[in-house]
Amino acid sequence: MSTIARERLLKIQQWRETYGPGSNVVLPAEEAEELARIALAAQAVGPVYQWRERYVDCDLWDDCTKEQYEGFAKRPDVETRILYTAPPVPVVPLEAIKVAGAALDYIDALPPDVVASLPAMPGFDRDWAENVLAEAVPKEVGRCT
Repeated sequence: MSTIARERLLKIQQWRETYGPGSNVVLPAEEAEELARIALAAQAVGPVYQWRERYVDCDLWDDCTKEQYEGFAKRPDVETRILYTAPPVPVVPLEAIKVAGAALDYIDALPPDVVASLPAMPGFDRDWAENVLAEAVPKEVGRCT
């Protein structure tokens, strides 16, 4: 569990908006250490090995080490399972989602003859906008505007 209060985390999250992109800010060493610990723990998540007695009327599973799991898996009176976490979801800033949605709306609103007469804007086109939205929104959810 984090020792940093939610309000403090929300304040730190807003620093870029408060001080501007590229600004250097001071963070107490204890908070920096705690944030690094949280980030490293999130990256290091691995499988969770579990077991339970097969014939007991209970839905509780106990965690165990990989070595214990391998031993339990050989026993006929024990059920075993391995749980895996989902990979981290890419984080796309809300501002980028809004800009990408507005870009697509703008591109779609222009008549084809006007589009043909405009110079290309490398890196800021339909492909860029669609890629940003695809990374931000699962396919089954659809486009956010």
